[in-house]
Amino acid sequence: MDVPDDTTELWRPLPDWETIYEVSSCGRVRTIKTGRTRKLSCDTNGYHVVHLCDRERKRTVTVHVKVMTAFGGSRPYGMQVNHKSGVKTDDAFSNLEWTTCLENVRHAKSLGLTASGDRNGHRKHPESWPHDFSKGVNNPHSKLNDNEVRYIKRILSGTVRRGTMTALARRYSVRVQTIYKIKIGESWTHIFA
Repeated sequence: MDVPDDTTELWRPLPDWETIYEVSSCGRVRTIKTGRTRKLSCDTNGYHVVHLCDRERKRTVTVHVKVMTAFGGSRPYGMQVNHKSGVKTDDAFSNLEWTTCLENVRHAKSLGLTASGDRNGHRKHPESWPHDFSKGVNNPHSKLNDNEVRYIKRILSGTVRRGTMTALARRYSVRVQTIYKIKIGESWTHIFA
């Protein structure tokens, strides 16, 4: 098996699509019949993906995994692909390696790529928050004030009849989800009924 270096682009059949597509050691994908290179796009995690199809199936596959399986062999049990440089879009075989999940996380931390905080939405990267997310009325995006929330909590503390949350949401021009989060104690936790 030829192992490509940084200056040579080798092409191999794309695993699971051997008769239709090829993948290169530089992370490109092409159609065997026409020789045209397929357009790559990025998934929600920032990895290159390519859309493939034949007569029976349509799939979106991650390019770095296909490069690694084509040039590095099948995936060993419990292993995942690591980008050595930390650049998720550099799918060259020379930039990829099999690693365990723990090693991959440690590598990302050593490069400063891991997010801080918990794993919910924008709390992942506090340095990129667009606003100061203060509590309650100090939050410029708040549509409710402390007295309104106290009233909502008193109404919701009893037996909630069908439609109560919807009615409260309409009354205060907020979403039902906002009322529900107040009810279950996920938001406005600093206000007591």
